[in-house]
Amino acid sequence: MDSVHQINSYICLVSGITLNSLLIWLIWKKTNGGVRRYSFILLQGCIVDLIYLILASIVQPVILINGGDVLFSQFGIFRYFSRSVNCITIYIWIYAFNFTKFSPLIQFYYRYLVICRERQVSWTNLLPSLLLIILLPFIVAALCSLANDDTPESFQQIEDIFHASQNNYSVALFFPQRSNILLWAACAIIVFDFIVYKLVIWLAYKIWCTLRISLNQITTESRSQVLNKQINFALLVQVFVPVIVSSIPVIYLAHSAITKSGVVTICQLMTIPLHWIPVLNPISTILIIKQYSSSLKCCRKDNQRVFNSTSRATA
Repeated sequence: MDSVHQINSYICLVSGITLNSLLIWLIWKKTNGGVRRYSFILLQGCIVDLIYLILASIVQPVILINGGDVLFSQFGIFRYFSRSVNCITIYIWIYAFNFTKFSPLIQFYYRYLVICRERQVSWTNLLPSLLLIILLPFIVAALCSLANDDTPESFQQIEDIFHASQNNYSVALFFPQRSNILLWAACAIIVFDFIVYKLVIWLAYKIWCTLRISLNQITTESRSQVLNKQINFALLVQVFVPVIVSSIPVIYLAHSAITKSGVVTICQLMTIPLHWIPVLNPISTILIIKQYSSSLKCCRKDNQRVFNSTSRATA
């Protein structure tokens, strides 16, 4: 099973770095100066995706459930280190995953200030949204830390339940079924998701209203308005990609933990889709924003034209 995770993470790492680098190049080189400030915030999404992508490939987290007991393990390079090192890396991954999930709030808040308020935005203006998405993942990671059973007796429990030594599982976090704090952590994630997504939808609605009003005041739609609509839609897709990708794993893992009926082999596969979030985000952005997809088509045609000319010259 570890080979499946490693192959999946390497595929995601290579494709994710390639696609995010391509999107960064398109933002810098193929965006006109007049509308660059509207698309500049997309760079933040690329950077967050790259950081999460590299971290997920290094950690390769695995969640195991057996009879209501939950074990966080990993198939990454730190699996052979001590339990404390495994704990720290899993905490970092939990924080990074939730930060990636909440980070579109900054992008929408930035665009709200630029488009709706018509303000020159600095980092101090983004501080409220930045502090919120820094704090919420920290609370989730802290609750997981409180729920973790790292007593000496837990090692024997883990061995009896999951046969960690026999199956070559690293031990990071262990949540026994008697732990109520894990339930609080799950509730906190649901509440935080609701808060962030409600804010994002509200900001997106305000941006759409502003763009519609400005469109009604002129006879033709400007290039910046077209780009703004496409960026707005692309960012909304980035908001819901983590939700869609993680919905099936989360539902299955939650059902397994509650009903105590999880199949260990299937549980090991549930974190594989989470690696694809930084890959799907740039793909959706490039496809939605026509200026970027058209630039790629033009580059492809130019390369094909050069290749044909070279072939005829050498023939």
